[in-house]
Amino acid sequence: MKEKLGRGEWILVVEDDQYVSDLLRSLLEVEGFNVVVASDGEEGERCYQSHQPRFDIVVTDLGLPKIGGVELFHRLRSFNPSVKVIASSGYGHEIVVKQLLQDGAMGFVPKPFMPQELLKLIRGVLDA
Repeated sequence: MKEKLGRGEWILVVEDDQYVSDLLRSLLEVEGFNVVVASDGEEGERCYQSHQPRFDIVVTDLGLPKIGGVELFHRLRSFNPSVKVIASSGYGHEIVVKQLLQDGAMGFVPKPFMPQELLKLIRGVLDA
């Protein structure tokens, strides 16, 4: 039997596409992670604040309603400068992504992505 990548860590997934968020929740839970899903940037910010320091990592889409992923990243950093964030997007945001990574985001996954690609990045960030 394959060893699970998760060790009970808590992941906040901020994703406005219901299909993608359901897929991520299932994928991550099967691998042994605890998952909370928020459907927009405002909800993501509220979840993070109300459950801090529970979350070990945040996976956020960049193109979110209400508060975009870039703004969400900066707000989360203001609450917790060591927050671990992985960004994702299906659109060409090369300049934005480069800036996010310079500002402290831990990684970027372009959509569509292979599940193993995301899982490997999450495990690598958590172990760093």
